[in-house]
Amino acid sequence: MTSPVLSVYLGNALRSQWDAHCKSQNVRSSTALKEVVVYLLSKNIRPQNFQEIVNTPDTSKVRLELRLSASEYEATKVLAEVTGANVNRYVANLLRSHLTQAPQFHQYELDAVTESTAQLMKIGSNLNQIARAINRNPLETDLARVDLMSDISSHIKDHTRSVAMLIQANFQRWKVK
Repeated sequence: MTSPVLSVYLGNALRSQWDAHCKSQNVRSSTALKEVVVYLLSKNIRPQNFQEIVNTPDTSKVRLELRLSASEYEATKVLAEVTGANVNRYVANLLRSHLTQAPQFHQYELDAVTESTAQLMKIGSNLNQIARAINRNPLETDLARVDLMSDISSHIKDHTRSVAMLIQANFQRWKVK
């Protein structure tokens, strides 16, 4: 195996520029170079690779210790409270969202989507009944039935837009700016 140490000849001009850059960033030149290598190699890592891993059923949990400043913790606590979660759940959902590029719903959001889906199922059942009645007696179809179908269709479209907006808002919540 080759040595884990990498030596690179930069020449005087490039080395001076590199040192000046590292000094302006308050980082050692070797640390900065390692960060560049890690960054370039990480371009091959795609978020979709994580989705399968993250979504694999696994009940075991691993503890992660995260150190934040007091002000960072307080800001995170406020964000967590706004979403109805505790800090641990908020941070876990934030990471899951970035790993999977998928929405991470809190319980109140899941409840809203569940209720919404139940309402949509009721509307669908009503539409089936109306369609069956119209098919039985196509000549007796009156304008009121057509208006009712149009009204139901409008409610379905409104519902679909509401759910789409909920999902989009969820994506925006977890989006890195």
